[in-house]
Amino acid sequence: AQAIDARAQRVGAPVMGPLKDAFFSAVWTHLRGQPDCQTCAAALSANAATDVRNAWNALLEQGGVEGADKAGGMSGLLRERPDIFQITAGEGGTEVIRITERAQALNPADGLPPAPAANLPLGVPVAAMPAEVPGLAPFEVSPLAFGVGSLPFGVAADDFAKANDGPRLDSGKGKGKGKEMGKSRHGAPYVRNSGYKDLVWTPEMQQKKDSDKSKESDMAWALYKAVDDHAGQSVSLSQLGSDFKVAELKKDPHFRQWRLLDILKAYSDVFETVVDPQVAGGMRVRLLPGAAANLPDAESRQEELSDEQAFLPERIENPKSMVEKVQALRIELLLALHRRGGKCPIQELGQESRLQEKKKLVHQGRKLADWVKVFPDNFKVTSEAIGFVAQLI
Repeated sequence: AQAIDARAQRVGAPVMGPLKDAFFSAVWTHLRGQPDCQTCAAALSANAATDVRNAWNALLEQGGVEGADKAGGMSGLLRERPDIFQITAGEGGTEVIRITERAQALNPADGLPPAPAANLPLGVPVAAMPAEVPGLAPFEVSPLAFGVGSLPFGVAADDFAKANDGPRLDSGKGKGKGKEMGKSRHGAPYVRNSGYKDLVWTPEMQQKKDSDKSKESDMAWALYKAVDDHAGQSVSLSQLGSDFKVAELKKDPHFRQWRLLDILKAYSDVFETVVDPQVAGGMRVRLLPGAAANLPDAESRQEELSDEQAFLPERIENPKSMVEKVQALRIELLLALHRRGGKCPIQELGQESRLQEKKKLVHQGRKLADWVKVFPDNFKVTSEAIGFVAQLI
């Protein structure tokens, strides 16, 4: 770590450390929960979350070695990480602090990225660095200073220092940016101004990446089905959050720092979000035309849905006679229980919007539990500690 600090000082970069990292991470997490991922500097200092205040106080008390400056305030320190925080002038001369677009796409829980050297913006080629920096070869600066070479969050700087003690090249040809200059002992190419492509890949990391991708796909489809269940009507964010499947997936630690609005915006070709005129600061969501085709794994998922629907009855959207209305209610009960794994407390079934609509059509003073008992060939009702539970037969 001392060697890394020495290198940072030689290129004029601020000295980083664990206390600064904790502060940057706390502010980053706090801003993700703010409207448009931003707040004014005064509000951050006065009304920040407890984690932000604790990290700031610890930095002021113990972070002398890291160069914390109380006079510069929080915004002054955040300027050391232009890759994460963007500070602009707001109305009345106030400073507005927001998360950069790059940082909005990442999760602070995964750790901080490597700090850019000398506050140069990410992506500046190494050739643009001063050539007179003594004792610092270009390939040493590139991965550490600019985060290139597919370095994910959470890789420590000293790991990079060890990895870059010297090139591990066999032999190769080619010059210039992006040209392969040989291969590592593991067979991965070394690319000029990028580095080795095998530094951070492991089977475990690939497995986690695949798992996270699958979870995000499941969430996108759950949100789609939750909106689709409202028969073309727009849905509030609170309604989406209370959906059975969405709420179940949201409990996964992978989505701990995610907001539903962030997920919806990530699939802008599937969901349309509009301001709710009846709720201050509220948002409503509706599906765009052809939304299903734009979801991840659309083709394979559609095949699975088709196979499932082959064994399920088709909905009756506009029942006319009382017989059709009762039949429509029975079908909605079947579909709702199937979606929940075949067994569910009747109280939770009552939250299904389509089921609520069909029940209104046959309202005769009966409770939903009474209607479930009307179809003994389809459902079984048992009394448990949590109340009446319906189960498919």
